[in-house]
Amino acid sequence: MARRQISICGNIGYIKITQGKKQLPGKKRGKKQKVTTCSVKEYNRRISQKNLSMLLHHNFRPGDMHITLTYRDSQKPQEAKKELKNFLDRLRRAYRKAGKQLKWITVTEYKNHRLHHHLIVNQGLTLQRIREIWGNGIVWCAVLDESGDYRELANYLIKETEKTFREPGAVQRQRYSCSRTVQRPPIKEEEVSSALLLKDPKPPKGYYIDQDSIVWGQHPETGNLYLEYVIVSLSAKPRLSIWPRGKKVSAFAGEQWLREECQEQLRMEGMGTETTEAQEGHEPAEEQRAIL
Repeated sequence: MARRQISICGNIGYIKITQGKKQLPGKKRGKKQKVTTCSVKEYNRRISQKNLSMLLHHNFRPGDMHITLTYRDSQKPQEAKKELKNFLDRLRRAYRKAGKQLKWITVTEYKNHRLHHHLIVNQGLTLQRIREIWGNGIVWCAVLDESGDYRELANYLIKETEKTFREPGAVQRQRYSCSRTVQRPPIKEEEVSSALLLKDPKPPKGYYIDQDSIVWGQHPETGNLYLEYVIVSLSAKPRLSIWPRGKKVSAFAGEQWLREECQEQLRMEGMGTETTEAQEGHEPAEEQRAIL
């Protein structure tokens, strides 16, 4: 048997089938492999991209905003960290005054560019009002489009921080941060035949499979095979809001292991434990949580 895990997030569904303890017909279990730093980082980057994409699709809709916050003058990372926190506090108060609940995801970029912040935020205030609340420089804005498919945006944001979030003194000690009001999408798990790992996947009614999203892979430590792919709704109003079968689980198979491995790599590289400043970067502040 194998495990199939499905999460429906807006117009997009994420599916992962993972090999169980029993072997596939005619297949032998792969030997445990020694994990290299490179393989762990690459798998973790891909998982972070998927997780961010799931959060975007589950919490944000067409008309919400992707905002870029810039500074008039050059800023040091720690100064920018304080400015961003104060801005989010002011923004949250403004949303409350307007009778709205604020949802946000932030990414900070400064490698080979002047430091700036990317902010995904739900509708609630005008762009002019957000500019007034920021007050530190130019504010650029792009509205999330009607397609409801924001995977490219997630890929861009993860790519922006790949070289900076591990650095000592980084504005964010994780690839992105989000408010506590950002909800994790439900993941459902069910047992399926292992033969599905050997076949081309088929979409459920009302969806098609993004062929570029199909990945046949092997867990870098256990050697177990897995199949991942994305389904996309054929209509603007998705047929499903949650997968009707199976039980709820907290994460896709193998992802907790990869997060632990990433933390171990950071410790081995001497990051995240040597200074109080670095430790604070992993602790979620009030109304904020950190996600790899």
